Amino acid sequence: MNARRSGSDSGLKNLDTALRRHPTYAAVILRTRFAEDALADAVRRGVRQYVLVGAGLDSFAFRRPVFGRELQIFEVDHPATRNGSGPSGSELLESRCHRVGNSCSLI
Repeated sequence: MNARRSGSDSGLKNLDTALRRHPTYAAVILRTRFAEDALADAVRRGVRQYVLVGAGLDSFAFRRPVFGRELQIFEVDHPATRNGSGPSGSELLESRCHRVGNSCSLI
């Protein structure tokens, strides 16, 4: 079991290294930080709803569960994206946050 776990950890480390080397990595991190800092400011001002348009496999609710206690999170995406196999990371947290999935055509 330990060998399988260390192999999995090694695979995650390789994935992390590959992602960090990708030319768009810094831009994605910067965009995410900017958006989430702006959201934190809005929450302090009393905003209680957050809409993610084109949410896809967004991991916001998974990465930032503290917002889930203060926000009603609406994830909007095309039905084909929302109907993927298995629960998304944010669906696994439904008991920890108020998340509402919505399907619509974004075309």
